[in-house]
Amino acid sequence: MSALEPLTAEQVYFSEKYTVQEAAEYLGVSRDTIMRWCKEGIFPNAHKTGPGQQSAWAVPKMDVAAYLEGVTGKPSGLGHEEEE
Repeated sequence: MSALEPLTAEQVYFSEKYTVQEAAEYLGVSRDTIMRWCKEGIFPNAHKTGPGQQSAWAVPKMDVAAYLEGVTGKPSGLGHEEEE
């Protein structure tokens, strides 16, 4: 899997994001798996949306796309402009 470059704080703030539930549904895994992957750095730009243990994770769509591309070897279409 190719390494994903961390984004600047501004890029993370303005990027489109999935909730944990949305990312889990899209990837066909459990919410626990997505949260574990966030903690393990699989999605390097994922971040907590607030302080404390109970705050939710926000997972940038480009992190999910990069993960899929690394796993499948094919672009996912997320965050990629269509080429003609």
